[in-house]
Amino acid sequence: MRILGFQIQEINTWKELKETELPIVLYGAGGQGQRLFKYLITKGINPVCFCETDHDKNYKIFDTEVLSYSQVKKMFKKYILLISVLPKKAREILEFLEENEERNPIIPLCMPFKIEDIFIDEEIEEKKLEEFCSIYNMLEDDSSKVLFNKLIHFKRSGDGMNLLDEISGDSFFDDPILMKNPKYFYIDCGAYTGDTITKFLQFNGLHYEKIIGVEMEKGNFQALETFIRYAKLERIGLYNFALDHKRGYVSYYTKSDYNFFNANIFREFEQVSSIQEKSQMKESGTRGIKETVEAITLDELVKKEEIKGCQFENTIVKLNAMGADYKIIKGSQKLINKYKPIFIMDYGTFPEHIVNIPFLLKSINKNYKFYLRQKNVFRDSKSVLYCI
Repeated sequence: MRILGFQIQEINTWKELKETELPIVLYGAGGQGQRLFKYLITKGINPVCFCETDHDKNYKIFDTEVLSYSQVKKMFKKYILLISVLPKKAREILEFLEENEERNPIIPLCMPFKIEDIFIDEEIEEKKLEEFCSIYNMLEDDSSKVLFNKLIHFKRSGDGMNLLDEISGDSFFDDPILMKNPKYFYIDCGAYTGDTITKFLQFNGLHYEKIIGVEMEKGNFQALETFIRYAKLERIGLYNFALDHKRGYVSYYTKSDYNFFNANIFREFEQVSSIQEKSQMKESGTRGIKETVEAITLDELVKKEEIKGCQFENTIVKLNAMGADYKIIKGSQKLINKYKPIFIMDYGTFPEHIVNIPFLLKSINKNYKFYLRQKNVFRDSKSVLYCI
């Protein structure tokens, strides 16, 4: 069904899985497979086992056996394979299965949201449909609209394979819609260890007015400081706090050894750690802990820099803050009204962000234009929203 160009595809996956009498096998026993297993159980769907391509150890996850692909083929003549890994890895598995002449039904199915174990409902209510249509019609070009349709399908079905066909680069900054400018003021919200700062420098030929890196996790921030020190970069400001819509404090979850692992720093550690990881942590003495860090708004940060004489006429703000993007934008209204910065962000981290982030940005500055691109950012396929 198409409404003003926005396409709703029929999804039969859940009905098929609930009604089948065939054994259901989860191909992938890592974090994605374990998240999917727990989700399926809540829906009354009970996988018989996990499967790995090569597997020579005897162990269970959630009291469910992990078998090799060859063991699965010997044990079951007929079955349904759920490829429970991220889309890029799923493509490799599908190629392997094709080489092995697999004839049983295969369904790519991974959890489509990083923070919540949830899908967009199969039946989209009228109000939500109208909102999706509004976002679709806000997008500036056909490439963005095609990708939006595929992204919504992924968020509803868990099948993100078609998104891989839309990949058009390997950086937030390598798209023709972004113009180079030696006077850019770059603000990296969720700077991690400096990886995206490096990509920005490559994009803009090492030219910039100033770079601001904000990273809330202590271990990542220490690595970020080390990177800047050894790179001998000038005109850099680093901040070890959280960005939010108001001043206060934010809690997050991490590991005691700060080894840069944070699949999701806003969910409790027990929710994001895989079985294998917990075993490794137990052996090494590492533990999951809760941290609290000071939070300020992006407007407050900009004010701190303005006092130092900085101006923000040519600003790029990159948001990749694990679900805090909407709050950060709410705390950036003075920056937006005064300087009209470019925003670049990982799009659709929460279901509600698909709609409320473009609406919020448009309500602050009606002249913003939106583009959507699929990027292979640090080996992770991301749907990236550009607000220019």
